[in-house]
Amino acid sequence: MLAHNRVWVLMARTLSNEATELEKDELKDLLQQDGHLQQQYAMLQQFWHPGQATSSSSSDLQKLFQRARQIESKTPPEEVVVMKQPRFRRIYWLAAAAVLLIVFSSFFLFHSQPAATVSEQVVYNDSISTQQGNRSQLILPDGSRVWLNAGSRLLYQRNFSGKLREVQLIGEAYFDVVKMPAKPFIVHAEGVNIRVLGTAFNVKCYPGDDKIETTLIRGAVAVSDGNHPENKTIYLRPNEKLSISRQPVVPEERTHTAFADYRIENIDTAILPSAVPETAWVYNRLEFRDLSFKALAVKMERWYNVKITFGDAEVQQLRFIGSFETETIDEALSALQAVAAFSYKINGHEILIKSSK
Repeated sequence: MLAHNRVWVLMARTLSNEATELEKDELKDLLQQDGHLQQQYAMLQQFWHPGQATSSSSSDLQKLFQRARQIESKTPPEEVVVMKQPRFRRIYWLAAAAVLLIVFSSFFLFHSQPAATVSEQVVYNDSISTQQGNRSQLILPDGSRVWLNAGSRLLYQRNFSGKLREVQLIGEAYFDVVKMPAKPFIVHAEGVNIRVLGTAFNVKCYPGDDKIETTLIRGAVAVSDGNHPENKTIYLRPNEKLSISRQPVVPEERTHTAFADYRIENIDTAILPSAVPETAWVYNRLEFRDLSFKALAVKMERWYNVKITFGDAEVQQLRFIGSFETETIDEALSALQAVAAFSYKINGHEILIKSSK
C-alpha cells in the first residue's frame, strides 16, 4: 500500500513540476516495473491540467486535501521531502495527489472489471444502417455520438438501463463516448469486445475483411477476445491503432479473430485529423497511403457504391497514395490512371479494370 501511495505522490509532484531530479528518477524506476502504471501515467499526462485544482469549489478542495493528507500520513517520514517546501507548494501538490487518486479510481474501475462478453440478456431494440456510398451520424441515448461509415450497421438499446452500455457493430464507426465511469461502454464487433469509459475511437470490422482495426484518438480502450475471454486483454494509448488478424487459427474452425496475431502501430499525429487515413472518412474524405489497387478497390466500392472487378492479377498490385473527396468514380479512376498504367470500363455500377497492353 505504501508503495502505491508513493507512486501517486511522485506522479502528482512530477505533473505539478515540483519533483526533484531524484524523485523523477525514482518514479521512472517504479514505472518501468509495472506496465499498467506506465499506461495510466501516460493517460494522466494527457488529462492533466494544473489549473483545475485551484478552480474547484471549497468543499471539493477540502475533500481533495483530505484524501491527499491520508496519503501523506501513511508515507514514512523520511520520504516526505516535500515538507521542507513552502506551504502553498505543498498544498498544491497535495491537491494534485488527490486528483490523481480520483483519476486512479476511474482507471481501477476500467482495468479491474472482467472482459465483457456478448450477453444473451442484451436486447438490441434499435438500429441504424447505411448503404454503400452513404454515411450517417447519430446520438445514442447516453449522449455519445457515432459516425457510421458506408455499408455498416449499429445495433443498440433504446435506453441503456443495464450496468453496461452495449452496442453491436457490423462495418465501421467512429465513436465519441460520453464518460460514465460507473457504466462502461462496450462495442461488440465480430467477436472482439472494446471497453471504454469516455473515449474517441474508430472501429473497422467489415465482414470479409482479413483484420479488425481499432484506432484510439483519445482516452483509453481495452480490447478483449469475446469468444475466448481467458485470452489476454490489449490496452491502447491515444494515437495507437490495433490490427487483429481474422484468419482462422485452425482451418477447419471458423474463428473471428486470432489474438495471437495482432499488431499495434502509431498513427501520424503530424498531419490534420481530416488527413489521417483511419479516420478521414468522418470528414468525408477517402485517404489512402501506399495501398494496393486491390485493397483500394474495396474502399472505393463502399465509398461509391460500385462493384470493381480486376481482369488480371498484375493490375491489383499497383500501389497508390492520395485522397478523394468530391470526385465522381470516373474522375477518381482517371486521377489514378494519371500515375499508373491501366484501363477501365464503367457499366452502370460495375467496373472492370485491366492492365494496359
